Amino acid sequence: MRNQATNELSNAQRVIFVYVVFLGLALVLPATQAAPWDTGSERTCERIAGQRHIAYKVEQICRDCENLSRDFQTGYNCRKDCYTSNTYTKCLMMVLKEKSQNLVNQYMSMISMLQESK
Repeated sequence: MRNQATNELSNAQRVIFVYVVFLGLALVLPATQAAPWDTGSERTCERIAGQRHIAYKVEQICRDCENLSRDFQTGYNCRKDCYTSNTYTKCLMMVLKEKSQNLVNQYMSMISMLQESK
């Protein structure tokens, strides 16, 4: 009888332990982690409703730049003011350095479209 009570207590302790571990993981993992379809511009530009395809391309420059620089602050500064910061321009030149000036102009035009949607 005593062994059965000890086993039941032991099982309850295991259940509590597993619950605490899962709860701890839920608290530790970032709740604001972006979904795969999130472009990031939802957080920096007020309204991009009909411009998601443009926002995705513009955002990819910031992601590539952040990966190249290995500095999260670069990504933040790149997205600042709906991609109109000097950092975005520098990132654009760095990421597209081997591309044509025409492509750089296309990206600048896309940013203008995002600005117009505000």
